[in-house]
Amino acid sequence: MFEAFLPKKKIGVLSPLAVIDNSAYEFYQLVPRGIMMVTVPLGLQVPLLIGPAALQRLLDRIAEKTKLPVTSTVLDVVAATKRLGLEKIATANK
Repeated sequence: MFEAFLPKKKIGVLSPLAVIDNSAYEFYQLVPRGIMMVTVPLGLQVPLLIGPAALQRLLDRIAEKTKLPVTSTVLDVVAATKRLGLEKIATANK
């Protein structure tokens, strides 16, 4: 009876910002019914302070333990800036 209300799949998100935003609204507009997003806000300083190598090790560990794919917006941005040849980048947080 209650199974119809339970999510079929869950997607975990470690949010880089410890603020309220509209990502949940956008997410649920895009995914099929029955998919749940679980968000844990960390604050932007966490991935920036540990550095890209340590963050990649953390993601590798999460992937190994969960047997699920993982990704990082911060590492994706770093990869994109390298691919574009950008060398001087400033980071800001509201």
